[in-house]
Amino acid sequence: MRLGAFTSAVSDHYQPFRGGRDESYDFLGRDKLQALVLKFALHGVRDLHAAAIHLALQLTARPGPGEAPLGPGLRRAILVAYVGRIGLGRIEEEWKRVLNALRPDLPERLALVAVAAEGAVTVPQHDGELGWLAQCALASLDPDARTKRRALQTMTWTEKAFDVWMVLLDAWLGREAPLLMSEIARRSRCSTPTVAATVRHLEDRNEVSRTSARRAGLRSLPRGSLGEILVLADHLRSTVRYVDGSGRRPDPEDLLRRVGVKAPESVAVGGVAAARHYVPAFDLNGLPRVDVTTLERDASSWVARLDPALRPANPQERSPVLVVHHRRRTAPDGPPSPRESYPITSPAEVLLDLYDLRLTEQADDFVQTLRRKRDDHV
Repeated sequence: MRLGAFTSAVSDHYQPFRGGRDESYDFLGRDKLQALVLKFALHGVRDLHAAAIHLALQLTARPGPGEAPLGPGLRRAILVAYVGRIGLGRIEEEWKRVLNALRPDLPERLALVAVAAEGAVTVPQHDGELGWLAQCALASLDPDARTKRRALQTMTWTEKAFDVWMVLLDAWLGREAPLLMSEIARRSRCSTPTVAATVRHLEDRNEVSRTSARRAGLRSLPRGSLGEILVLADHLRSTVRYVDGSGRRPDPEDLLRRVGVKAPESVAVGGVAAARHYVPAFDLNGLPRVDVTTLERDASSWVARLDPALRPANPQERSPVLVVHHRRRTAPDGPPSPRESYPITSPAEVLLDLYDLRLTEQADDFVQTLRRKRDDHV
């Protein structure tokens, strides 16, 4: 990362100044409410832990000799770091671990922008200021890193590449051992060259690990590719959203019951209803909508059987009551539980549904709880 390029990019909002004993470059917001600490390289999670603790100390302790105080009056301190080959998912997990160990008033005053050749991750997510800083940092990568980043972005997310990615995600969520390439091809219903090309692309991003036995598996939650897929998800999943055209108040709970009675066998329920199946303590009151996946390209006939008043939503209608996603691959759908009269779609489908609902915190908790449950049974 080039300091001059980064300084120029943020100069309208932040002023540079020398930091303390670690000789890092710090930036103070012109409003004096936010401070940045820039790390040119984190060589491991220990470096990340040390940087987080250093920020926390600067927010709470008196500065030592030769240190420039950031001050307890700051709204927050932000670490902007180039993480090299460390996976962005690992960086995010380790940052949250450190925050959990701090006193309760500190986590909301600490933020992270982690930049790698394949992209960036921010904690917290969906923060406008952090997103802007991530773009500034990405634009400041040295030419070799930018060239690599452009190369990594040349892959187009086709439906087949997406199906391979979803097979890998479901296997990771289920804590399966790395899958044989032939098994990935079978589950995704994709050719061996397509599987090999997709796995190679994810391996270049450090999101997939390979073994000598022609096996592959995700290293962690693939945040970089996940962000790209969420942008394209409606196209990749052939999503159709339905609203109630009768004018009456939608009743997702009643619609869910009708799905269990009238929908074809190929229809599996996802979204919040399925999240509660996998994680009974799922943290959300009510049912905002019904998400389903189906192997059928055209769902209009059986949707009409559910309720003749259901019609496809137009772009301005942002609160659908039913969302139908098309699925091509062989997904590990679970059988109905004793409490439910409908099949449940796979965890990977559920995760995408939760992100589509903007339930980001619940989605992250879903992943952590599901992985922890699998650990308990190992």
